[in-house]
Amino acid sequence: MAGEVGIGSQLDVSSVIQAVQVLHDPREAKATRQAAHQLCENVKADDAASFSCAAQLVNQSMPHAVRHFGFQLYEHLINKRWNSLSDGSKLQMKAVSLEIVAQNTDNMLTVPHFIKEKAVQVVALIAKREWPHQWPDLFAELTRLSQSSEAHCELALLVLRGIVEGLFDDGVSDGRRNELLVTLNNEIPSLYTFAFQILQDNFVKFNSTSGEEQQRARLLVTAAMRVFEAYAPLSSLPVICECGILEALVAMIHRPEFREVSVAVLLAVTSKRSKDAPPAPMCGLVSALLESCRSGLLQQTDYDFHKQFCMALTELGANHYYSIIGNEGVRNGFLELMSSFTNYHSLYVASLTTPFWRTYLDSLASNPAAPPMPQTVHGMMLNTLVEKLGNKPAGGEEEDCEDEFADREEYAKFWGQTKAKFLELARKLAAAGPLQAVMFVGSRWQQSLEQVGAILAGGGELEEQGVNRMEADLAMLDCVMMGLPVACLSAQPLPAPEDEARRSQVVGGCGMLVRMLLDTGFVAHVTLAGYVIRGLVMMLPYFRCHAGEGSEVLFKAVSLYENFPLRTASGPASAAVVTMRRRVSAAVVKLGQAMASQLLHVREQFNGKVQALMEQQLVTGEETSHLYEFLFVLSNPLPSDEERARFLDGIMFEPMSQWQGPVLTQAMADPQRWFVGAMDGGTAPEEAWEAVRQERGKLHGILVTLLCICRRCLPGGGSAGAVSGSGVETIPSSIHQHVQGILPNLTMLIRSLHTVWTPEFRARVAPEWQVVYKPVEYEATADPEYKISSEVGSDTRMMDMCGWLRHMRDAAYQLSGVLTHFTHGFFTAVLHSPALLSNMLSLLPCLEKRHLRTMLRLLLSPLIRHCPPQLHHSLLGPLLPSVLSLLLDRLETGYAAMQQRDAGAPSSSASVPAAAAAAANSERDDIISDQVQRLLHREVVDMAVALFEGWQSVPPLPGPDGVAGGGGDASVPVAKNEWVEELQQYVAGTAEIGPVAVRLLCCTLLWSDSGAFTRAIGGLQRLVAVVKMRAEYHELLGRDLLRMVLCGLTGGGAGTQLNTAETGLLHLLRDLYVHLVTLTPHVRAELAQLPGVTPAVLDELYERVLGHPMSEKKQRLALKEFVRTCTRAEGEGQVPAIGGLSRELSRGRRGGG
Repeated sequence: MAGEVGIGSQLDVSSVIQAVQVLHDPREAKATRQAAHQLCENVKADDAASFSCAAQLVNQSMPHAVRHFGFQLYEHLINKRWNSLSDGSKLQMKAVSLEIVAQNTDNMLTVPHFIKEKAVQVVALIAKREWPHQWPDLFAELTRLSQSSEAHCELALLVLRGIVEGLFDDGVSDGRRNELLVTLNNEIPSLYTFAFQILQDNFVKFNSTSGEEQQRARLLVTAAMRVFEAYAPLSSLPVICECGILEALVAMIHRPEFREVSVAVLLAVTSKRSKDAPPAPMCGLVSALLESCRSGLLQQTDYDFHKQFCMALTELGANHYYSIIGNEGVRNGFLELMSSFTNYHSLYVASLTTPFWRTYLDSLASNPAAPPMPQTVHGMMLNTLVEKLGNKPAGGEEEDCEDEFADREEYAKFWGQTKAKFLELARKLAAAGPLQAVMFVGSRWQQSLEQVGAILAGGGELEEQGVNRMEADLAMLDCVMMGLPVACLSAQPLPAPEDEARRSQVVGGCGMLVRMLLDTGFVAHVTLAGYVIRGLVMMLPYFRCHAGEGSEVLFKAVSLYENFPLRTASGPASAAVVTMRRRVSAAVVKLGQAMASQLLHVREQFNGKVQALMEQQLVTGEETSHLYEFLFVLSNPLPSDEERARFLDGIMFEPMSQWQGPVLTQAMADPQRWFVGAMDGGTAPEEAWEAVRQERGKLHGILVTLLCICRRCLPGGGSAGAVSGSGVETIPSSIHQHVQGILPNLTMLIRSLHTVWTPEFRARVAPEWQVVYKPVEYEATADPEYKISSEVGSDTRMMDMCGWLRHMRDAAYQLSGVLTHFTHGFFTAVLHSPALLSNMLSLLPCLEKRHLRTMLRLLLSPLIRHCPPQLHHSLLGPLLPSVLSLLLDRLETGYAAMQQRDAGAPSSSASVPAAAAAAANSERDDIISDQVQRLLHREVVDMAVALFEGWQSVPPLPGPDGVAGGGGDASVPVAKNEWVEELQQYVAGTAEIGPVAVRLLCCTLLWSDSGAFTRAIGGLQRLVAVVKMRAEYHELLGRDLLRMVLCGLTGGGAGTQLNTAETGLLHLLRDLYVHLVTLTPHVRAELAQLPGVTPAVLDELYERVLGHPMSEKKQRLALKEFVRTCTRAEGEGQVPAIGGLSRELSRGRRGGG
């Protein structure tokens, strides 16, 4: 072989031995070990040296580490050089490999296992390449070798195992793998006979001897078992059953020395998926395993064995349950054993059984003729699952399975995944045994309610264990109700007597459960009432079929608002009451949605009940929203438009009367009234403040009520609409009249809210009341522990006013935005009364950036996208230029201030403590200001992009005459897509709007916000294609924007956002070049400023990019290489500077707008 490879250099083997020993000595210096490692790598690189060196290193007299390296050299030659060797060299390697095994005559008890594995690996690697055609006598040689000594017998078994290990790795080709599998399939019966004979003889010897002879027998038994483990996935189950290994497994599993390998072989056998398992041997195996467990096997073994044994049983059940289904005793015993493992104290082991139960329960559902699940097993599984769900991990990982998880977080994640599996099993168990499941959850809930009721009645509180138990009962009830077959819940009798008997029993059980919950929860403790209302929601599948009981539940649920008020004589309600009422609100809506059609006859009663709650102010704004949603849900099945209109008029009457009444109108018109005793140095008695507070609360409640009603009128909002024959959701036409009635006072309210932020008004507010202007909603960004109470002390008036202003502003903006969806009502009112828009927008310059962002998102964007095309010129023409100019000014000044602040130095004039306190406050204010700046920036970019692309929203809603218009001549049918196109054309063609929006997007590339930058890049890419044919954009895009992109790609934009997003800039560069290079000379002029660029270079670039069809990716790569080549030629310093470009764009904006 040395001559063939052509390496004639002589290698000092002693130096290699020394190098290997140095590598394994941690006391050696790092440099010495690195040199030794390099020497070993050099030996591997020289094939001739490797071969000659390996023959000496594997000698039995060498240290173990040296022998190991010698075997590694042989492996390296086989893996890397085998295909290039001559036939003679291959024969030589085969002989050498067998000689290595034959010469291994050391005491098999003293040779480390890793040396044995390495020695036989040489033979196994060659066998994978040569056997059987080029090495037909291999198995005969191994058989002969195994008969020479016990040590050789063990090595022969290890070789047999090594041949199939790694057979499905990438290193084996498909053709070679298939050839080996076909040959092995023919050899497996004789191979099993060979291995089983060794196993049998040595197991007998192990039981009858002691000392070293017994230990040698143990090694041979283990090696034979490992052969079965390796070959089991490749052979059929009939062959496995015939060889006798299954009976041997049961015998050896009782010996501690062989338990680990026995369960490993069992797992290999049961993991094989097939449909040819012989019933008799499999039943015998399962029966023997069951008997072993009854005899105390599980009590004698530890967690590791239980885990592996459970995995093997799970695979047996999931893959071969069909083979034991005919034997009732074995079948039921196996199910009981699996249920005991599901009840195992370790969550990890319990979770291992879920694949079997899923497969088993699915088979029951798909095969009605299958033997039913034993009731004892069914009940045991339900009880196990609910107990597992109730034992949520609270501390660290479980002691037994702590090695399964890296940390507590991973264990918590595993718990969540396992919980989902258990809940799925509970649903399937309910389908398998409906009556048993219903009776189980009924009994469980009865016990839980009694226990919890006793604790609460005694003045105690539920501990974590009690809370977990109730949550588990809720989850189990939900799963059982979801899993019950629909036929079992039907209110109509079933034709088959057996099915009807089961249906009546299940329905009766559900009825008893509902009655128990009703009798328990609505007069009890608030905690108990909360659990009961949640439990009743879980009964929705039953109520859908039995709406009579559902209506009673709904009436009692609504009465909880009265039973547990938010304020009592002793003060505000507890957090538990608030939580319970929130759950009641959600439950009422869910129950109403499920039974809307069946509750139509009692809708008026619910309407009266809800209206009474609102008139008595027994519900909050959030609860009002849910209750109106509930009323709208009940109105959906109304049969005619007239009835739906009457319903809407009925629920709008009371809030509209108060909204337009003199009290609230005066309150909305006079913002000074809100600050009674807080302006111009005045004071006010507590009674006056309390009267104003109640007035403000009433105003907020009516505003939220109107918002809830109008939002429910939107398509998809739980509306009072119906679906027409064309599939379009219709709404009551009277909503447009209500919109026109809401708008005057709403716009006046918005103007009053904006007035509070005017400099004149703010100067009149007392200094201690200036805290109401703080951006409380953003303070937590800088200080998670921040509370406004820390600044106002015990005086809650300022805190109350601060929250009220924020909630009123948000609700007013939301209501205005919702009203724009009703295009006829809203825009008719605006068209006839321009003062409405003036009220909302005239004081925009006085607002803070956080207010502008909210208004932009909730009010201005909906107004723009819903504006009818006929009103673009008259409405958007005056509005958009001023708004865009204001937004651009705010962003420019904000980012300029950020740059100045970051470049400045702290003042040293103040004392050290004062300076530190000022610095802390300043840092917090800076964090808040920066966050608001970036959020506004992103909102502005989204709006600017949407002006050219349109918004993704619902289509304009029709007016009373069925058309989507703004009144007058504008009332013509217009499709949604046409509205989008009309807006695009108007914005792009208006010099005071389109170019300003584009300049704003261009400036975004210079400002330091990655989120806005990414959105602007994407928007500009799509925008180029929209406006490329408009000459007024060529200079802006082909010169200014292209210059910014080139600066960013070449490094000229250092210090800006440009140098951080090369991918986006390349996409934009490609679009600018492809769309504009033939339309405007600005593109070539800008590219010509790059170093080394000549007209010929530009012509070559054009030919390369556009001269022939090319993908966009290749076009980007060509432009990227062009820019980099130019930059590399002269250096980055030659690229035109980007400084001042923002000011130039700003001047262009002011000139255009």
